[in-house]
Amino acid sequence: MKDKFIEIWQEAAHDLGLEIVVSFSLKLPSGKKINTDLLLRHFGDEQGMLIVRNYKKVKFWGDEISEQGYGFSVLSDSSKEEMYVKAEFIDLLIDWGWSGQDSEQPEWLKR
Repeated sequence: MKDKFIEIWQEAAHDLGLEIVVSFSLKLPSGKKINTDLLLRHFGDEQGMLIVRNYKKVKFWGDEISEQGYGFSVLSDSSKEEMYVKAEFIDLLIDWGWSGQDSEQPEWLKR
């Protein structure tokens, strides 16, 4: 069964030149393993933005996640009818902020 949420992020990655890692796992110093839907590199914090659809995955671990250099966001799941909308992704990414090398910042982000 296809995962519409991941498909939309993969389409955004292809269109906008984003670097994503699907089903990324982060092991925290406490030993807790956080399984995310994806990691978006170069946005949010220095190590990137962890994206989950279930707040329980990060609820008690926000400080420890942040200490490891990651931001995180909880997003709603995508409906079967939902489609990739470039302008909405750009707005979201602007809100999260670029954390990669200045020389690698996408042109569409420099507005």
